[in-house]
Amino acid sequence: MLKLIACVLMLIDHIGYFFFDFLPQDVAVLARVAGRLAFPLFAYSVALGFRRTRSPLRYLLRMALFAAAAEGIIHGTAVWTGFDFAPNVLITFTSAILVLIGYDLATRSWHDCVATMKLARSAAAPGLPTLDYPVRIPFGETGLTPATGLALGTLFGAAGLALLLLIRPDYGLYGLLHVLVFHQTAARIPTEELARDQIDALRTRTWICIAALNLLYFPFRVLVQHVGLDWALIQLISILALPLLFLRLPDPKPGGVVKYGFYLFYPLHIALLMLLSQALR
Repeated sequence: MLKLIACVLMLIDHIGYFFFDFLPQDVAVLARVAGRLAFPLFAYSVALGFRRTRSPLRYLLRMALFAAAAEGIIHGTAVWTGFDFAPNVLITFTSAILVLIGYDLATRSWHDCVATMKLARSAAAPGLPTLDYPVRIPFGETGLTPATGLALGTLFGAAGLALLLLIRPDYGLYGLLHVLVFHQTAARIPTEELARDQIDALRTRTWICIAALNLLYFPFRVLVQHVGLDWALIQLISILALPLLFLRLPDPKPGGVVKYGFYLFYPLHIALLMLLSQALR
Protein backbone atom coordinates (compact mmCIF):
# COMPACT_ATOMS: atom_id res chain seq x y z
CA MET A 1 0.00 0.00 0.00
CA LEU A 2 2.80 2.43 0.86
CA LYS A 3 4.47 1.80 -2.48
CA LEU A 4 1.20 2.51 -4.29
CA ILE A 5 0.79 5.79 -2.39
CA ALA A 6 4.40 6.66 -3.18
CA CYS A 7 3.88 5.93 -6.89
CA VAL A 8 0.82 8.22 -7.02
CA LEU A 9 2.73 11.01 -5.25
CA MET A 10 5.68 10.53 -7.59
CA LEU A 11 3.40 10.73 -10.62
CA ILE A 12 1.87 13.97 -9.33
CA ASP A 13 5.36 15.37 -8.72
CA HIS A 14 6.58 14.53 -12.21
CA ILE A 15 3.47 15.93 -13.83
CA GLY A 16 4.26 19.19 -12.04
CA TYR A 17 7.88 18.95 -13.23
CA PHE A 18 7.39 18.11 -16.89
CA PHE A 19 4.26 20.26 -17.38
CA PHE A 20 5.31 23.20 -15.22
CA ASP A 21 4.99 25.59 -18.18
CA PHE A 22 1.51 24.33 -19.12
CA LEU A 23 -0.12 24.32 -15.67
CA PRO A 24 -1.21 27.25 -13.50
CA GLN A 25 1.79 28.10 -11.38
CA ASP A 26 0.02 27.37 -8.08
CA VAL A 27 -1.07 23.95 -9.32
CA ALA A 28 2.42 23.10 -10.57
CA VAL A 29 4.02 24.15 -7.29
CA LEU A 30 1.48 22.16 -5.26
CA ALA A 31 2.22 19.11 -7.38
CA ARG A 32 5.95 19.46 -6.67
CA VAL A 33 5.26 19.95 -2.95
CA ALA A 34 3.10 16.81 -2.81
CA GLY A 35 5.84 14.92 -4.58
CA ARG A 36 8.27 15.62 -1.71
CA LEU A 37 6.42 12.95 0.29
CA ALA A 38 7.19 10.20 -2.22
CA PHE A 39 10.92 9.66 -1.76
CA PRO A 40 10.91 8.87 1.99
CA LEU A 41 8.27 6.21 1.33
CA PHE A 42 10.42 4.60 -1.35
CA ALA A 43 13.55 4.82 0.83
CA TYR A 44 11.65 3.14 3.67
CA SER A 45 10.43 0.41 1.29
CA VAL A 46 14.02 -0.33 0.23
CA ALA A 47 15.19 -0.52 3.85
CA LEU A 48 12.24 -2.75 4.73
CA GLY A 49 12.83 -4.93 1.69
CA PHE A 50 16.46 -5.39 2.68
CA ARG A 51 15.48 -6.49 6.19
CA ARG A 52 12.93 -8.95 4.83
CA THR A 53 14.87 -10.47 1.95
CA ARG A 54 16.35 -13.92 2.30
CA SER A 55 19.10 -13.09 -0.18
CA PRO A 56 20.63 -9.59 0.00
CA LEU A 57 22.80 -10.34 -3.03
CA ARG A 58 19.76 -11.28 -5.10
CA TYR A 59 18.02 -8.11 -3.93
CA LEU A 60 21.10 -6.12 -4.97
CA LEU A 61 21.24 -7.80 -8.38
CA ARG A 62 17.55 -7.15 -9.03
CA MET A 63 17.87 -3.49 -8.10
CA ALA A 64 21.02 -3.06 -10.19
CA LEU A 65 19.46 -4.68 -13.27
CA PHE A 66 16.33 -2.53 -13.08
CA ALA A 67 18.48 0.56 -12.42
CA ALA A 68 20.47 -0.11 -15.61
CA ALA A 69 17.30 -0.75 -17.62
CA ALA A 70 15.62 2.37 -16.23
CA GLU A 71 18.67 4.48 -17.02
CA GLY A 72 18.62 3.29 -20.62
CA ILE A 73 14.93 4.13 -21.02
CA ILE A 74 15.06 7.50 -19.23
CA HIS A 75 18.36 8.71 -20.67
CA GLY A 76 17.44 7.65 -24.19
CA THR A 77 14.10 9.45 -24.02
CA ALA A 78 15.70 12.53 -22.42
CA VAL A 79 18.26 12.82 -25.21
CA TRP A 80 15.54 12.46 -27.85
CA THR A 81 13.21 15.01 -26.26
CA GLY A 82 15.87 17.47 -25.10
CA PHE A 83 15.26 17.13 -21.36
CA ASP A 84 18.06 17.27 -18.81
CA PHE A 85 17.46 14.52 -16.28
CA ALA A 86 19.82 13.27 -13.53
CA PRO A 87 20.74 9.55 -13.40
CA ASN A 88 17.77 7.72 -11.95
CA VAL A 89 17.08 7.10 -8.27
CA LEU A 90 17.28 3.31 -8.61
CA ILE A 91 21.05 3.81 -8.84
CA THR A 92 20.88 5.55 -5.45
CA PHE A 93 18.99 2.57 -4.04
CA THR A 94 21.53 0.16 -5.55
CA SER A 95 24.27 2.11 -3.78
CA ALA A 96 22.30 1.97 -0.53
CA ILE A 97 21.91 -1.82 -0.75
CA LEU A 98 25.65 -2.21 -1.35
CA VAL A 99 26.35 -0.16 1.79
CA LEU A 100 23.80 -2.14 3.81
CA ILE A 101 25.36 -5.44 2.73
CA GLY A 102 28.74 -4.07 3.73
CA TYR A 103 27.37 -2.97 7.09
CA ASP A 104 25.90 -6.41 7.78
CA LEU A 105 29.08 -8.23 6.79
CA ALA A 106 31.24 -5.94 8.90
CA THR A 107 29.08 -6.04 12.02
CA ARG A 108 27.25 -9.36 12.12
CA SER A 109 30.37 -11.49 11.77
CA TRP A 110 31.44 -10.14 15.18
CA HIS A 111 28.33 -11.71 16.74
CA ASP A 112 29.80 -15.20 16.38
CA CYS A 113 31.37 -16.92 19.38
CA VAL A 114 33.39 -20.03 20.10
CA ALA A 115 31.96 -22.67 22.45
CA THR A 116 33.79 -25.62 23.92
CA MET A 117 32.28 -29.07 23.62
CA LYS A 118 33.42 -31.97 25.82
CA LEU A 119 33.03 -35.61 24.88
CA ALA A 120 31.20 -37.55 27.57
CA ARG A 121 33.34 -40.17 29.26
CA SER A 122 32.51 -43.70 28.30
CA ALA A 123 31.61 -46.05 31.14
CA ALA A 124 33.69 -48.73 29.43
CA ALA A 125 36.84 -46.57 29.44
CA PRO A 126 36.59 -44.21 32.42
CA GLY A 127 40.34 -43.63 32.49
CA LEU A 128 40.58 -41.88 29.09
CA PRO A 129 41.24 -38.12 29.26
CA THR A 130 38.40 -35.74 28.42
CA LEU A 131 38.80 -34.13 25.01
CA ASP A 132 37.72 -30.52 24.38
CA TYR A 133 36.50 -29.42 20.95
CA PRO A 134 36.13 -25.70 20.13
CA VAL A 135 33.03 -25.09 18.00
CA ARG A 136 32.28 -21.78 16.30
CA ILE A 137 28.64 -20.69 16.62
CA PRO A 138 27.64 -18.17 13.90
CA PHE A 139 25.00 -16.04 15.63
CA GLY A 140 25.52 -13.41 12.94
CA GLU A 141 24.72 -16.01 10.25
CA THR A 142 27.48 -14.69 7.96
CA GLY A 143 29.73 -17.72 8.29
CA LEU A 144 32.71 -15.33 8.21
CA THR A 145 35.44 -14.61 10.70
CA PRO A 146 35.40 -11.04 12.07
CA ALA A 147 38.49 -10.08 10.05
CA THR A 148 37.03 -11.42 6.80
CA GLY A 149 33.63 -9.89 7.47
CA LEU A 150 35.22 -6.50 8.18
CA ALA A 151 37.31 -6.63 5.01
CA LEU A 152 34.42 -7.68 2.75
CA GLY A 153 32.06 -5.25 4.44
CA THR A 154 34.48 -2.40 3.85
CA LEU A 155 34.76 -3.35 0.16
CA PHE A 156 30.99 -3.44 -0.31
CA GLY A 157 30.53 -0.15 1.52
CA ALA A 158 33.29 1.52 -0.48
CA ALA A 159 31.76 0.21 -3.72
CA GLY A 160 28.39 1.71 -2.77
CA LEU A 161 29.90 5.12 -2.00
CA ALA A 162 32.03 5.04 -5.16
CA LEU A 163 28.96 4.28 -7.28
CA LEU A 164 27.17 7.23 -5.69
CA LEU A 165 30.05 9.69 -6.10
CA LEU A 166 30.95 8.68 -9.66
CA ILE A 167 27.47 8.56 -11.20
CA ARG A 168 25.81 11.21 -8.98
CA PRO A 169 22.26 9.85 -9.29
CA ASP A 170 19.06 11.57 -8.20
CA TYR A 171 18.94 12.25 -4.42
CA GLY A 172 22.55 11.05 -4.06
CA LEU A 173 24.02 10.99 -0.56
CA TYR A 174 20.83 12.49 0.85
CA GLY A 175 18.89 9.49 -0.47
CA LEU A 176 21.48 6.97 0.72
CA LEU A 177 21.35 8.36 4.26
CA HIS A 178 17.55 8.09 4.27
CA VAL A 179 17.75 4.37 3.53
CA LEU A 180 20.39 3.85 6.21
CA VAL A 181 18.37 5.74 8.82
CA PHE A 182 15.18 3.80 8.04
CA HIS A 183 17.12 0.52 8.16
CA GLN A 184 18.13 1.27 11.74
CA THR A 185 14.80 2.74 12.87
CA ALA A 186 11.35 2.44 11.25
CA ALA A 187 12.08 -0.69 9.17
CA ARG A 188 12.82 -2.63 12.35
CA ILE A 189 9.25 -2.23 13.63
CA PRO A 190 7.50 -4.70 11.26
CA THR A 191 10.46 -7.11 11.10
CA GLU A 192 11.31 -7.69 14.77
CA GLU A 193 9.46 -8.89 17.85
CA LEU A 194 9.31 -5.69 19.88
CA ALA A 195 7.57 -4.53 23.03
CA ARG A 196 5.31 -1.48 22.91
CA ASP A 197 7.89 0.81 24.52
CA GLN A 198 10.53 -0.34 22.02
CA ILE A 199 8.21 0.48 19.11
CA ASP A 200 7.52 3.93 20.54
CA ALA A 201 11.25 4.49 21.00
CA LEU A 202 11.95 3.53 17.38
CA ARG A 203 9.22 5.86 16.12
CA THR A 204 10.68 8.72 18.15
CA ARG A 205 14.16 7.91 16.90
CA THR A 206 12.88 7.88 13.32
CA TRP A 207 11.41 11.37 13.70
CA ILE A 208 14.58 12.73 15.31
CA CYS A 209 16.99 11.19 12.81
CA ILE A 210 15.03 12.11 9.66
CA ALA A 211 14.39 15.65 10.92
CA ALA A 212 18.09 16.05 11.82
CA LEU A 213 19.15 14.69 8.43
CA ASN A 214 16.95 17.17 6.57
CA LEU A 215 17.88 20.14 8.73
CA LEU A 216 21.61 19.41 8.49
CA TYR A 217 21.39 18.80 4.75
CA PHE A 218 19.52 22.09 4.19
CA PRO A 219 22.58 24.41 4.38
CA PHE A 220 24.60 21.95 2.30
CA ARG A 221 22.03 22.10 -0.49
CA VAL A 222 21.96 25.89 -0.43
CA LEU A 223 25.66 26.69 0.10
CA VAL A 224 27.38 23.78 -1.66
CA GLN A 225 24.92 22.47 -4.21
CA HIS A 226 23.60 26.00 -4.91
CA VAL A 227 19.97 24.87 -4.80
CA GLY A 228 17.49 27.75 -4.62
CA LEU A 229 16.40 28.67 -1.11
CA ASP A 230 12.73 28.16 -1.95
CA TRP A 231 13.32 24.67 -3.33
CA ALA A 232 15.53 23.72 -0.39
CA LEU A 233 12.74 24.78 1.96
CA ILE A 234 10.16 22.80 0.00
CA GLN A 235 12.30 19.67 0.37
CA LEU A 236 11.90 19.90 4.17
CA ILE A 237 8.24 18.98 3.66
CA SER A 238 9.40 15.42 3.02
CA ILE A 239 9.58 14.98 6.81
CA LEU A 240 5.76 14.96 6.83
CA ALA A 241 5.81 11.59 5.03
CA LEU A 242 6.72 9.86 8.29
CA PRO A 243 3.16 9.56 9.67
CA LEU A 244 2.31 7.40 6.65
CA LEU A 245 4.93 4.88 7.79
CA PHE A 246 3.18 4.42 11.11
CA LEU A 247 -0.44 4.09 9.94
CA ARG A 248 -0.26 0.29 9.95
CA LEU A 249 -1.59 0.12 6.41
CA PRO A 250 -2.14 -3.38 4.99
CA ASP A 251 1.26 -4.81 4.12
CA PRO A 252 0.81 -8.35 2.76
CA LYS A 253 3.62 -10.20 1.02
CA PRO A 254 3.67 -8.66 -2.48
CA GLY A 255 2.92 -10.73 -5.52
CA GLY A 256 4.89 -10.54 -8.75
CA VAL A 257 2.89 -7.65 -10.21
CA VAL A 258 3.23 -5.49 -7.11
CA LYS A 259 6.80 -6.60 -6.47
CA TYR A 260 8.07 -5.61 -9.90
CA GLY A 261 5.43 -3.05 -10.82
CA PHE A 262 7.34 -0.11 -9.34
CA TYR A 263 10.54 -0.99 -11.20
CA LEU A 264 8.61 -0.84 -14.48
CA PHE A 265 6.34 2.08 -13.61
CA TYR A 266 9.24 4.33 -12.63
CA PRO A 267 11.06 4.61 -16.00
CA LEU A 268 8.00 4.15 -18.19
CA HIS A 269 5.93 6.95 -16.67
CA ILE A 270 8.89 9.35 -16.86
CA ALA A 271 9.50 8.49 -20.50
CA LEU A 272 5.80 8.93 -21.32
CA LEU A 273 5.61 12.30 -19.56
CA MET A 274 8.70 13.52 -21.41
CA LEU A 275 7.17 12.50 -24.73
CA LEU A 276 3.83 14.15 -23.94
CA SER A 277 5.49 17.33 -22.75
CA GLN A 278 7.64 17.48 -25.87
CA ALA A 279 4.57 16.95 -28.06
CA LEU A 280 2.87 20.00 -26.50
CA ARG A 281 5.79 22.35 -27.14
